[in-house]
Amino acid sequence: MGKNLVHHLSIRKQFILFSFTVMILSFVFTLITYILFFYLINTNILLRSDYHVPKVQKLRDFVYEKGSLIFDQENQKVFDALVHSTNIKYEVRNFNGDILYSNTGKPLDEQRQFPSEEKTITRLTGKVTKYIPVYVDNHIQGYVLIQYYLRVSFPDPRYNFLALFLELFTFFSPLFYLVLFIIIFAKLFSKHINIPMKELIHAAEKIRNHDLDFTIAFDADNEIGLLCRAFEKMRKELHDSLIREWRQEEERRDMIRALSHDLRTPLTIIKGHAEVLINKSNPDIDMIKRYLSSIEKNTDYMIGLIENINELSKMENPDFTLRFRLENIIHFIETKAKDFQTLAFRKKISLSVKINDVRKYNHPFFIDPVRLSQVMDNILSNSIRFTPENGCIAIHATIDDHKAHFEITDSGPGFSKRDLANLFKKFYQGDLSRSQEKGHAGIGLYLCKIIIEKHKGSITARNSDRGGACIEFIIPSHPENLS
Repeated sequence: MGKNLVHHLSIRKQFILFSFTVMILSFVFTLITYILFFYLINTNILLRSDYHVPKVQKLRDFVYEKGSLIFDQENQKVFDALVHSTNIKYEVRNFNGDILYSNTGKPLDEQRQFPSEEKTITRLTGKVTKYIPVYVDNHIQGYVLIQYYLRVSFPDPRYNFLALFLELFTFFSPLFYLVLFIIIFAKLFSKHINIPMKELIHAAEKIRNHDLDFTIAFDADNEIGLLCRAFEKMRKELHDSLIREWRQEEERRDMIRALSHDLRTPLTIIKGHAEVLINKSNPDIDMIKRYLSSIEKNTDYMIGLIENINELSKMENPDFTLRFRLENIIHFIETKAKDFQTLAFRKKISLSVKINDVRKYNHPFFIDPVRLSQVMDNILSNSIRFTPENGCIAIHATIDDHKAHFEITDSGPGFSKRDLANLFKKFYQGDLSRSQEKGHAGIGLYLCKIIIEKHKGSITARNSDRGGACIEFIIPSHPENLS
């Protein structure tokens, strides 16, 4: 029975198929057994049960023909010739029951008195004993006992036990084959069920021991297959759930570590300035203004940090969606550039904008201007923060009918290999010495990545040919399947 066929059948259909197969095989093997048995009989390899009856009848006729002459031992040779088989046993006794001659070593009947008329006794074992009285002048002179079996036998009586076995086996062969094939197919059926059951038990033990790194490989289109697939799905969901919990725990630790790192410096500054102002007996107005300005600046930084954390919480919510509307993309870029011109000027940084519009049709872009503005703010703020005085920042945008490609480059120190591999990961702070100097929680670029991906776009980072940092992102003009 094909393994693939069994796997595609339900348990009920498998049971019906197994039962039908058992009956068919039992019938076929029983038929073969009967055919072989009757072949042995028809070829006289095995003698049928009534095979000796005609010969016994001839012996009876011989006894009646000879009369009292049968007691003469010279007739033993004739008797033996007529019997011609040790499957038939005989005794010739006188009137007193004494054995005159026989072809058996022990008496056929322990009695010494026998019926006065011919009598045949058949026992349940199939043993037949025929008593033939011998009369002379109407007086019993003796007896002839003939004994044989009404059952199949071999010509050589030494193998009659085998003949009995064959006869019984043939008779009970339907039951034998039925039981045999039930046992065989029950083992096959149980093996088919035990394999996935053992796998499920083993899987349950692993889950109990908090081990989810395994796979349930059994697959079948039946109830057991459905159970295994459901168990495997549960395992995957548990595994994914634990991974998510582990990641959330790692992110929580990273967030606490980032917050504690980024809040320590401004809090230390605020505390130091406050202590100076408290302990100073007569601080001058300029000192007070300078210290209060520093306190305000660091307070604003901490507020911004908390707002970034809140933004992160919002954007990671599955229900978070962007508010798209049609927007003039060129006007959007120019406005953002003007917003940062003043900041760049204060640091003596040159900020240039180049827009390459290759559209055939001047259609607006379908974007969320608030969130996309947040992306530009984050990237340009970082560029200004890490670009030295007298440096330069360039915004280059290429716009066609399908997408807008942004490149924002600066003349700062650029990114390390480690930065490029982890830049858009949550809470990644890059070089620690630079983080301590500039202060950031490693959230900004991660938020940029979320917003760009919500626009069905992509964002990457690299080092420009001049060695500075370069952030590129692409957004489609009309993103489809918006979430």
